[in-house]
Amino acid sequence: MMMNKNLFKSLNYLSLAFIFFWTLALGGLFFWAETKEEAHVIEYAKKEARANFNKDIALRNWVAQRGGIYVKVSEQTPPNPYLSHISNRDIKLPSGETLTLMNPAYVLRETMEQYGELYGIKGRITSLKPLNPINTPDAWERNRLVEFEKGELSEVYEVSNINKKPFLRYMKAFVTVPSCLLCHAHQGYVVGDIRGGVGVSIPLEPYLKLKRDTIETLQISYGSLWLLGLFIIGSIYRVGRNSISHQYAIEKKLLIAHQQAQEMAEHDGLTGLANRRLLAKVLHQEFKRAVRNQHHLSVLMLDIDHFKHFNDTHGHLLGDEVLVLVADAIQTSCQRPSDFIARFGGEEFIIILPQTDYHGAYKQAEKIRKKIATLCIENNNMGFSVSITVSIGIDSRIPQKLQTPEEQINHADQALYKAKEQGRNQVV
Repeated sequence: MMMNKNLFKSLNYLSLAFIFFWTLALGGLFFWAETKEEAHVIEYAKKEARANFNKDIALRNWVAQRGGIYVKVSEQTPPNPYLSHISNRDIKLPSGETLTLMNPAYVLRETMEQYGELYGIKGRITSLKPLNPINTPDAWERNRLVEFEKGELSEVYEVSNINKKPFLRYMKAFVTVPSCLLCHAHQGYVVGDIRGGVGVSIPLEPYLKLKRDTIETLQISYGSLWLLGLFIIGSIYRVGRNSISHQYAIEKKLLIAHQQAQEMAEHDGLTGLANRRLLAKVLHQEFKRAVRNQHHLSVLMLDIDHFKHFNDTHGHLLGDEVLVLVADAIQTSCQRPSDFIARFGGEEFIIILPQTDYHGAYKQAEKIRKKIATLCIENNNMGFSVSITVSIGIDSRIPQKLQTPEEQINHADQALYKAKEQGRNQVV
């Protein structure tokens, strides 16, 4: 009897110890996952900032290579008073119309402002010696420009609030090149000088929302796993002493439950597709395999055209229906077991096509685009019918060791941007 009492007491203590360590272990894992998700938010925002910076610089270089752009004088494009030192700033045509020069900085500033109004991504060009007072740096920009000129750094990231909203600010030094001297030689600049900086501010709220959604999924997953653990511990308590084989069976159940929790944390709850977390793992694996075997690897980025307008007009329930239809159409179109599909976030999807060159990737993308173009959302009660189209960007390459999988995502994103520029419902 005493032996049974001691065993019962030992079982009580052992059960409590299991509950304590089970809670501690899951709490630690959840804290680690939450910390990693926070780092992912900043990392994704950094990649978007650099991609936008590269886009802005490409535009600036395009204009600079052509010596600027002449446009008709109008209210929107009056002669730039800060270029009055340029003898051919204004040109009068035989027709009597006057053209005025838009230098690279003028074009870049105008497009940055319009892009910010359309997409919320703010861009800035600034300098310690600005031609135009509108390019005068704020306190943060001034400190960075001083550091640039001292050679202490050439680019900088920082999270800060702009108009009480969180942004990731990115700025990179801009070095004087020969094309700059047309407008800036009279300021004393020579080739190689730090002339200023180009900055991009990425709104963090979409990334923070994605993080919150992921954390919520993790909470549900780990909470379910914790309750399952309590149930199993309770079962062990009730059963008492068990054989080694029985203990092994319990451990196997725990392993399966943990795998199920990981599965839930790596898939999108709406479409059932892989989410960003699983996408990152698979893309890194395929990238390494392609580098090792010197095979082509193609990445497709797909975006539903005018999805935000559809959501705002018809509501999120129909928007979710569109996302599910598009996900199903992609899965139907991608038949190879090696093809991998993920919901990248919002209305964007990523398709990984191993051992596929650009020709094959383009053919597959066209198949997907045409398949989706046959889809239609109808609501007889509301009396509307809306067709669905998508734009697709492709990056296809034989990866090299010094490259990264994230570069493929960025290049596919840039190709997607070109597809949208060309009128949407395109593959580029």
